[in-house]
Amino acid sequence: MRRSGVLLAWICLALLARPAGAEPSCSLAGFAGSETGRSATREAQLNPEGQFTHAMSSAAAYGEVNGDCAGEAAKLHFNLFGEHLRTFGESGSAQQSEGNDTRGFVREAYVSLTPHESVFIDIGKKDIRNGQFFFVSPLDFLQAPSNYAERGVINALGVSWRDTYREGALLAQMSWFNQAGTLELAVLPQLANPSHKPRVAEWNTSQRTNSAERYYLSYTTAVFEDFNPRLVLVGGESYAFGLGTSGFINDDWILSVEWSVNEKSQVRKFDEAALNKLQAWQLPTADDFFKEQDRQRFYQFGAGLRYTTDNNTAISLEYLFQDQGWHQRDWDNYFETLELLEGAYQATSVDLFRDYQLLFAQDADNMARRDLLPGRNYLMLHLDDNEAELRRLSWESSTIYNIEDRSFALNLHLSSQLTRNFEVYLGGGYLDGPDNSEFGRLGNSGVGYAGVRAIW
Repeated sequence: MRRSGVLLAWICLALLARPAGAEPSCSLAGFAGSETGRSATREAQLNPEGQFTHAMSSAAAYGEVNGDCAGEAAKLHFNLFGEHLRTFGESGSAQQSEGNDTRGFVREAYVSLTPHESVFIDIGKKDIRNGQFFFVSPLDFLQAPSNYAERGVINALGVSWRDTYREGALLAQMSWFNQAGTLELAVLPQLANPSHKPRVAEWNTSQRTNSAERYYLSYTTAVFEDFNPRLVLVGGESYAFGLGTSGFINDDWILSVEWSVNEKSQVRKFDEAALNKLQAWQLPTADDFFKEQDRQRFYQFGAGLRYTTDNNTAISLEYLFQDQGWHQRDWDNYFETLELLEGAYQATSVDLFRDYQLLFAQDADNMARRDLLPGRNYLMLHLDDNEAELRRLSWESSTIYNIEDRSFALNLHLSSQLTRNFEVYLGGGYLDGPDNSEFGRLGNSGVGYAGVRAIW
C-alpha cells in the first residue's frame, strides 16, 4: 500500500519537472495574523472537581498561503497552514500538551492535467467535499479528523473555524464533464496502518488521511433546471452510499436534502458491560468502555432551508437525524457509570477511577476531532450578515441544538475589514445544557477571542 503513495508522489514531482513552452503563470494569496483568547471552564461530568480541564489564556500567530501555478502541461494548486500557539495557565489532567504548540500542515497540494477538454485529472493531496450543509453533511464521507492543538484553536474563520484544520488526502482523481452531468472517480491509497493510539490528537498525517484504501465515485446530473441531484459512493474496507440535492425554490429560498447509508459507524457507543462489571465489583479494561456499533447499516438524513433577506443576511435552518446516535438508554448508562466512578474515587481516592473517567473525556475529544455528534436529532441555525464594504461590521452566528436533551452550542463572530488588506475580529462561544446532556457534560463552557490579520 505504501508503494502506491510513493508512486503518486513521484508522479507529482515528474509532472512539475516537465519542460513547458512558456513560463508558468502563478498567483499567491493568503493571510497572516495574531489572536488572543481566554477559555472558560466549569465542574461537569467530564471535568470532575475541575481537574480535567482548566481555564487558559492564549496568544497565537498564524498564517495561510494559497497558490496556483498554470503551465502548458499542468496546473499546480497548493494550500498551506501554520500556527504557533502559546497558552498560559496550569494544565488539567486532560490537557496533555505543553504551553507552546507549533504546527503546520499541507491542506492541499496537487497537480491538475487536462488530457481532454472535458476530462480533468488531479494527482496529489486534495480535499474532496460533498454536501451543501453548513454543519454536518451526510454526503461528506471523505472528511479526515482535524489536527488542532489541545489547548486552543485559531478563530479567524469565525464559526467555520473547523475549516482551518480541514485536511485533504493523497489521491488520484478523474473528473469528466458533459451536458448531462459530472462524473468523478478517485483512488485514495493506504499510506499508513490505522493508529493503535487511542487519542486522535496523537495520530500523524497519514494516519488521519490515508489509513485505509478507499475508492470514490460521484455523479451529479445536470438534466434538471432548478435541482442537481448528486450520488456519492465510497468503497474499500467498508462502503458508504448517499444521495443529495440542492436548488432554488424561488429567488430567495434554497432547499437542500441529503440521505446516506454507511456500512460502518464512526460513532462508538458506551458498552453497558463496563457498567455491569463495576456494579459487580470488577475492574473493566480501557477497551471495555466504548465499542464499535455492531449493525449492518447506519443511516443519516439532513434537510435544510436557506433564505436571503433583502439586506443580504443569509439564514439557514438545518435538521439532522442519525440512527448511529446514542439512544436514551445509552446516555443513562453513560452518566450512571460516570457517577459511579466519581463516587468510587471520592470514597477511595484511588487514581484508577479518575483514569477511567479520563477515557470518557478522551472519547468526547476524539468525536469532536472527527466532527461527529453523539446524539440522534439536531436542529441547527446559521446566520450570516457579511458586509462587502470597508469599515462596516459583519457578523455571523451558529447554534447546534440537541432536540432530545435540550443542550446547545452557540457561537458568535464579529469582523470588519478596515482596509482591503487588514481585518479585525472578535467573538466567542458558549456551551450549556442539563448536567446529564451532550454539551452540559463538557468541562469547557465557552471561549472568547480577538484578533487581527493581514490579507493579500
